[in-house]
Amino acid sequence: MAHAERTFIAVKPDGVQRGLVGEIIKRFEQKGFRLVALKFLQASEELLKQHYIDLKDRPFFPGLVKYMGSGPVVAMVTVSLHHSHSNAGSELHLQPSPQLNGNAGSLTH
Repeated sequence: MAHAERTFIAVKPDGVQRGLVGEIIKRFEQKGFRLVALKFLQASEELLKQHYIDLKDRPFFPGLVKYMGSGPVVAMVTVSLHHSHSNAGSELHLQPSPQLNGNAGSLTH
């Protein structure tokens, strides 16, 4: 039996502001991912520091926390029986490892 992989996706403040949430969800669904959880929220500084705890010693950490707290975000969880994090996007501040390269396409306008 196939193992269902869960993937966390965050639409960052600029994506929410630009009205891209629906398009992002659509692209993941078209790739075979099924949305199982979604939350629209204004992340607190405390939540962001905890979420990015592995990056706390990096020089960009304060700017990352400030940026992610600058507006609402959409947090989602998807599942797929056919993918193994192959569509997970890279973080704004890091180069993704080869196993985490995104292929959902560009959403620049």
